[in-house]
Amino acid sequence: MQESVVTSTGVKISIRHKRKQKNTSIIIAHGFFQSKETQTFRKIEDELLDQFDIISMDFRGHGKSDGVFTFSAYEKEDLKAVVDYAREHYQKVGVLGFSYGGSIALIEQAEFKNIDSLVCVSSPMASEKIEFKWWTSGAIKLGLKGLERGAGVRPGNPYLKKIRPIDVVHDISPAPVFFIHGDQDPTVDHSHSQQLYKTAREPKKLKIFQRGSHAEELYRKYPEAFIQDVVEWFKVTLSN
Repeated sequence: MQESVVTSTGVKISIRHKRKQKNTSIIIAHGFFQSKETQTFRKIEDELLDQFDIISMDFRGHGKSDGVFTFSAYEKEDLKAVVDYAREHYQKVGVLGFSYGGSIALIEQAEFKNIDSLVCVSSPMASEKIEFKWWTSGAIKLGLKGLERGAGVRPGNPYLKKIRPIDVVHDISPAPVFFIHGDQDPTVDHSHSQQLYKTAREPKKLKIFQRGSHAEELYRKYPEAFIQDVVEWFKVTLSN
């Protein structure tokens, strides 16, 4: 299977394409400091592979991709390159985005209109609104759990001009979107998903996990419920 794609500006983006000859594919887009190589994301990939073909990616500055991470300023080009690749093989393409990965998916879809369905997990509505209560026990525990093999980032300029997901989420229509968040998220408060949901057009859905933390930690704590929610959403929204 192909191991990388290249953006319009020449940045190589590492991918892993797992095929079981399904009719649809799901792109898994990680968040800050994560990658497709971590144990958690490999588990998510394998669980979803029962229902869909899977394309996992590394954003620039993460994993095996080139470049430096620009905190959502340029990463829409990374995802577009992966979606374009998926479109060569599938009629229906969904994106499962975690944290920044979900925000980037909203920005990408608003501009390029090439995603059929989205799930955005703990996604910030704007970079400057991220709370990141790093001094709390919840944030410390989350950070330690995130230190899996394959995690890490090569950061770029965090002050580049960015598109705010809250300003464009209404433009992702007609793609359906499912916002998932934890009510005890120490990094991105669950009000982000509530505001994104409020601003998005139908079809849309919102779920708040009680006692839930941030992004992939929701899967770690509630693996069966999380996967069931994601699978059911994509099966319904990608079936037509």
